[in-house]
Amino acid sequence: MAYVQVKTTINAPVENVWGVVSAFGGLSLWCPSVKACALEGFGLGSIRTASLHDVVPAEYRAIAQRERLDAIDAEQFTLTYALLQPSALPLHNVRSTMQLFRREASVTEIVWDSAADEEPFVPKEVAALIEAFYGECLGNLKLLLEVA
Repeated sequence: MAYVQVKTTINAPVENVWGVVSAFGGLSLWCPSVKACALEGFGLGSIRTASLHDVVPAEYRAIAQRERLDAIDAEQFTLTYALLQPSALPLHNVRSTMQLFRREASVTEIVWDSAADEEPFVPKEVAALIEAFYGECLGNLKLLLEVA
């Protein structure tokens, strides 16, 4: 069960949306709070390191977030990654999944969620921070990809 889940609909073909979100090292291109994202390796097991902008509270910027790509399925439009330790989040075994659904020829629904060992006792402020981060990223992705 996820401690946070954010959904949005984008007026763009699922293939176009997948082309952006499946580029595991490209997070800074569509997430405004990410100032830099570096990728080590390629494909499954690759690790991205994301540095966050000052809009994120200082205690969550102290350590760059390192995430490992654990699963990717281009046919099901699903990507799963794990947050590596040390992490600024007071959670363990954090697993996040992005899944895209074709709703119409040019309409895509994205569901981005995170689960952790601490469920259902994840601190509310942590869940709210992650929910806001996912919402901001997906909102920006929507602006970048929607076609008139």
